[in-house]
Amino acid sequence: MELTERNTTYQAHAHEAGVQEASSDLNQPVPGAQTETTETVPKTRAFSAFSKNEKLFIVMMVSLASFFSLLSGQIYYPVMPTLVHKYHLTTELVNLTITTYMILQGLAPIFMGTFADTGGRRPAYIIAFAIYTAANIGLALQNSFAALLVLRCVQSAGISGTVPLGYGVIVDIATTAERGKYIGPMSAGVMIAPALGPVVGGLLAKFLGWRSVFWFLAIISDGGLPPTQWWRRSVIQWWSTRQTRSVDKSHLEETSQHQSWRTGLRFPNPLKSFAILLEWDALIIIAYIGLIMFSSIALLTSTANHFGDLYGFNELQIGLCFLPFGTSACFDRKKGDNLRGFPIEHARLQTVFPVMTIGIAAFIP
Repeated sequence: MELTERNTTYQAHAHEAGVQEASSDLNQPVPGAQTETTETVPKTRAFSAFSKNEKLFIVMMVSLASFFSLLSGQIYYPVMPTLVHKYHLTTELVNLTITTYMILQGLAPIFMGTFADTGGRRPAYIIAFAIYTAANIGLALQNSFAALLVLRCVQSAGISGTVPLGYGVIVDIATTAERGKYIGPMSAGVMIAPALGPVVGGLLAKFLGWRSVFWFLAIISDGGLPPTQWWRRSVIQWWSTRQTRSVDKSHLEETSQHQSWRTGLRFPNPLKSFAILLEWDALIIIAYIGLIMFSSIALLTSTANHFGDLYGFNELQIGLCFLPFGTSACFDRKKGDNLRGFPIEHARLQTVFPVMTIGIAAFIP
């Protein structure tokens, strides 16, 4: 009896110990088994605060701003014969206004681009169009060749920086993967200017006089718009402004600290841009493109100066002579965009050599 009691007590203790051991084994991880873990995936911060539609609107606006850079140069060609008779000058002196315009067109982006990187894109655009509008008004009112020459330089210095500014804005709002679909429309929009500029210039000079060309540029470059009355806004504009102000302040502070290096203005150093010429491959490409541009400007200038005397064309007919050049530039831009699926080394060369051969042959007659 005593033995049975002891055996029963022992079995009870053994059973209790077994239950505890089994429960402890359940809590231990099984070797080789996959454990379920919960990981917190960090939220990726958006590259830009603008939506897709807002980005498209921004690209449209910077494309329109860049449009003025080429428009100002192209719209001037039909007016050149009229200026020769107006100021009793030689053709060479009037061609000097084209030369100075092109020189400033190459130098202005160096200074304006550096200013935009340090001071911001919006102040750069405001300054550029303020200078451009003032120069157009001065060109419409001037009565001397010296004023024409100087104001053409000022006009070029003001508006020529808008093209690199436009590409800079696209880099700011779009990632590397999506920049192509924004740069393509912008480039195509800019290339419309060679097609429209001479025609518009010829129409204005023929029916309204040569001064109307510069008045037209002053008006469409926002010179004819009154200041916005910010205190008279619609309900939608008021609500949109209020929603914008409700953005997380901590994110804004972090962004301002991250971009604080851009607030300091510094004088631009144009010599840094010429450092790329030390690379042989870049030097060859830039020299080749420069020669093409040189021949194009020579062709456009001679067309404006000599077609009136040779064929008796008026300003409108001279402007229409530039239409094939601008139209081909638009089609070439579209064709270049469609070559994205081909190897870049072959695609570019396949289009360059035939076109250049035809262009050189056309110069001979």
